[in-house]
Amino acid sequence: MANKTAQLMRAHIIETTINIMRTVPFSKLSVKEICQQADINRNTFYRHFHDKYDLLTAVFDVSFQAFFQNIDLEAFKRGPYALLSNFELSHYLTALDFQLKDEEFKAQFNQEIFRQFFQLSDDPDFIWTLGQMFIVNLWNENQAHPLNPIRDADRLDEIIKTKHFPKQS
Repeated sequence: MANKTAQLMRAHIIETTINIMRTVPFSKLSVKEICQQADINRNTFYRHFHDKYDLLTAVFDVSFQAFFQNIDLEAFKRGPYALLSNFELSHYLTALDFQLKDEEFKAQFNQEIFRQFFQLSDDPDFIWTLGQMFIVNLWNENQAHPLNPIRDADRLDEIIKTKHFPKQS
């Protein structure tokens, strides 16, 4: 019974954090605020997570678990951004879109998504696609007007296919 209670509390903290992250940038999010919103004390939080970064990893794990279990690796290699943009994250998209404007969150997100992807396959073409995405993301982040990975998936996939960065105004 205690194990089930611990699982429910962990899920409650994760869900509360996802809800908070719709309006509070990760860099501004504190353990104190999470505890207040979840109606728990700090000891309860620290019984389940080392810190807010550990919690963020758990949020990523929950958010991407279904996606990574059902990913079509061939479709990913053909158009990784399109596949990601079509992924049903309805519950998480609002928070994700908001959080990707936060540099601290974006760094954690990029690291985590590539870590998750590397666990999927050792297929060399798949790994090359990941590398190309990493380079495209670096290029995109340094643009005056970066493309949105969800709305502009087709343009980002085109960069990978053509291996050519477009000039941006």
